[in-house]
Amino acid sequence: MHDLPVYIDRDYAYVRMKAYSWIGNKGFMPSTVQASAGKLLSDLIARIDDNMILVVNFQGISHIEDHSLHTVNKALADTKRCTIFTKASTLSVENQISYKPVVTLESGTIIYNNEKPSRQLSQSVEKNGKIEIDIIKHIVSESYKKFDKMERLRSTPILASGVFNAGSIVSDRNKFIWTCLLLTDKLNEIMNQYKPKANVRLLAVSLRASPFAGSIGILESYPIEIVDHMGPDLKILEEYTLRVATENVEYIYVGDFVIGGTELKIAETYAVARGCVIKHAIVIGSLFDPSEYKGTVKVHPVVKLREANPKIRYQMV
Repeated sequence: MHDLPVYIDRDYAYVRMKAYSWIGNKGFMPSTVQASAGKLLSDLIARIDDNMILVVNFQGISHIEDHSLHTVNKALADTKRCTIFTKASTLSVENQISYKPVVTLESGTIIYNNEKPSRQLSQSVEKNGKIEIDIIKHIVSESYKKFDKMERLRSTPILASGVFNAGSIVSDRNKFIWTCLLLTDKLNEIMNQYKPKANVRLLAVSLRASPFAGSIGILESYPIEIVDHMGPDLKILEEYTLRVATENVEYIYVGDFVIGGTELKIAETYAVARGCVIKHAIVIGSLFDPSEYKGTVKVHPVVKLREANPKIRYQMV
């Protein structure tokens, strides 16, 4: 079960269908559920305990191919577990799953094997958002490496008791997938709330952040630019993206952890040098409140670092 992204909490299991499409489709068309993703979900349904409520969140899925949930239909028929599909109202899931009983709520939530008390079902649906925050807090907390003593960070004049290591997230497939999906949610929040009128590109200014930017670009079909470093010998990776005209481009910065904000300033400098703008930044975690980072870029962290690890200590040099 640990080879698939699934959150287990006593009598409750939670998954994002887009993670299974991403894996099952081998990175191709992750917003579309194909038979391979359906097979992964049906395997999970068959393996977890029947007493658990399974919640499958279809957020970010735009299409389900015909017959791709055939194995899910059989798995539901073979188990007595209550299974809940959320954010699936526009996907015609019921048409692909003939197994009954099924209850469709006004919110678009679909429930199979509805034998649990209604209060327990409601709580299971409502706590999705909190569960995802708990997931990312745990991932970020585990990435923290404590120093033997307070040390100065490389990128900013701050003494720290340790460092958050994005590499530990990238090297763990499930942690990486959860993190990218939540960063993608932040990106979509920005697009829905601020509605940029320019051509949007994702921008990373460090190799640490490049896997996240690249994956989000794949998940949401945005072009990306990755800058290794700024200086006399500016090195730009992914140069094929630069063949597109840079006029009327708005960058969205993608980063790992923001401490002092040095990389935000680099991103601003890069955008200005190319005659473009950058107004928003999505990051895994930030040390300070987003309003405390000065400049034109609004920071959107998935989690605040002190919430993920209250024991961290920082001191200005």
